[in-house]
Amino acid sequence: MRDQELVHGDIKPENFLITRTGRVLLSDFGFAQRPAPLLNDREAFENWRGCPGGTSGYLAPEVIQGGYCSHRTDIYSLGIVFIEL
Repeated sequence: MRDQELVHGDIKPENFLITRTGRVLLSDFGFAQRPAPLLNDREAFENWRGCPGGTSGYLAPEVIQGGYCSHRTDIYSLGIVFIEL
């Protein structure tokens, strides 16, 4: 459901916590926000505040260029984390 979507905005190794049972948790939702509104929702799109940013080494190119956040930007950041592993 689109109402429950959230873009984390700062996925990096320091924001992953591992519990004693081995469960992985994502923390630090300081940059989290809803993804960019759909272009056909003109009022929401005009009032949207853009992508706040995160840690520069993990940002997707479109965020660096002032583009919009979406689930793709978090996937890009997660890919960089996996490459570092």
